[in-house]
Amino acid sequence: MIASDRIAELREAKAKRDAAREEKEEKANELEYLELEAKFDAELGPRGRAFEIINATSLGEGFIVLKLGSGILWRNFEKALQKKDGPSVVDVESLIIPNLVHPSPEKYRQIVMDRPFVADRCASALGDLYGVKAEHDKGK
Repeated sequence: MIASDRIAELREAKAKRDAAREEKEEKANELEYLELEAKFDAELGPRGRAFEIINATSLGEGFIVLKLGSGILWRNFEKALQKKDGPSVVDVESLIIPNLVHPSPEKYRQIVMDRPFVADRCASALGDLYGVKAEHDKGK
């Protein structure tokens, strides 16, 4: 067998394995998402108003579910946003952890240690739940 034929054969086999793996992961992620959405819709109310699901599967981290909590949490966070250097890690965590319903706080902290930007995505999603986006859009 010529080397180029062997290379082509191996590339094709790899492409098939990759496609099968991707399809399996997509189905597993969709199943997990739908199960989380059904569970928390029944427990908390509608997604987008009572809770939000942050998709971190592209980072290999699964899903994070946040609920709409006490308004005082957001007011405290707004004060942190006014700081000269912006909110600290502690400020962001003080907003997120009380509103976190999935995964456990320990697992969430591990995710954020590995992928710090996930905390920003969570804070942004909570802002939407607390009505920041609606208030901003109303002002346009």
